[in-house]
Amino acid sequence: MVKNKFVVLGLIVAIALSPVQGIAVGFANVRLQDIAGLCLVGHFALTQHRFEVDREYMTAVVPLFGLIVYASAMLPFQQFALGNTIPDLIELTSYAILLLVVYHYGSQLGRADIDRLLYFLFIVTVFSSIAAIIYYTLTGERFVGVIFIFGIAPFGFYYGVMYSLHKFDYGIVLGTILVFLRIILGQSRTLWVLMPIPLLYIAVTRRNEIRQNIAHVVSLGGVASAAIFIGFLLSPSTIGRFTSIVQASQGLFIRPVRWFSGFQLLSKYPLGTGLGTYSSTVSRAAVNEALSYPNWFTRVVGESLVSQQVSLYETGTASAHSDIFKFLVELGPIGLCLLVAFWALMIRRIVSVDYNWTTAVLVASVLFAMLRSFINPGILSGNTTWMFIFIAILAGHFTESVSY
Repeated sequence: MVKNKFVVLGLIVAIALSPVQGIAVGFANVRLQDIAGLCLVGHFALTQHRFEVDREYMTAVVPLFGLIVYASAMLPFQQFALGNTIPDLIELTSYAILLLVVYHYGSQLGRADIDRLLYFLFIVTVFSSIAAIIYYTLTGERFVGVIFIFGIAPFGFYYGVMYSLHKFDYGIVLGTILVFLRIILGQSRTLWVLMPIPLLYIAVTRRNEIRQNIAHVVSLGGVASAAIFIGFLLSPSTIGRFTSIVQASQGLFIRPVRWFSGFQLLSKYPLGTGLGTYSSTVSRAAVNEALSYPNWFTRVVGESLVSQQVSLYETGTASAHSDIFKFLVELGPIGLCLLVAFWALMIRRIVSVDYNWTTAVLVASVLFAMLRSFINPGILSGNTTWMFIFIAILAGHFTESVSY
């Protein structure tokens, strides 16, 4: 039984919706999610007498603890950026604890509580989308990193689509249009390319359930077309971003240049350079002219783009732009194997839950976040904490637990 249920739900919402920005305290960046997370763990310690957990779920969390142990063991041997390693270690540890604590609460909360939580997240995302649309209309600038524009846009879209397949509601449809407009105006090519993939997965695996609501599917297609048209009218530059995907413009090759650069470090640091050290390690290599690029690679991505990225490396501000390459460079093949094991075990767990529109929303959102982590920094960027919450709710609420 959950005591102070609405306090728990409020803390979970605060963690999920926390902006990346925080207050600098020494080498740390203290955010709303950090404070809310500590309060949630404190509430758990003071009010819960038993820990509800499933053995299969615990097995899936073990690789994450393995990453923490391995990164800690690397500390005495790494040469770079210890000041970045400690915050990343704390972040990884907080995610592991969050996975367990939210799982426990998820197993105790009722279905109505989960629906109420997701509905509130959707409403906040809708209002934040209104702010994003107004901001873009007034400034003409992308709103990435604007502190008052938050919410979880992919989740908001999936929520609106899945809810409307279940029960058509004009308010939800209007909210979904606003979220979709925000996604278009945000001009994130990663979002545009990856967001349909989880929907295709749901459509293929649950085609019988969706076929029963074919009229709703057609209606949603019309709504999406109208939102795309309005988005292009509001932002002609969006068309250029879209065509760059179709034409495979060289701007898309910034990530492969960074990945190739990081991959070159493996021969010198086969066990990894240390957690949080990608930027400083690549910077040292660029300054020492230790990075090289074969002719075929520069022809494909463009020599000017390579030179531009190498200049950026020298400043020490370039990220890996991929969790896969980040963990491969920083923790070596061992760290990468632990990360892949964590993803694989979690995916296996969450896709096995019983289908309903709520689980479809959560599964689609988690799959999107996992896919995005392949081409964008995700786990330690602070903007996908909600993914761990959704995983824990899926595994805790929609499967049976064992008491310890």
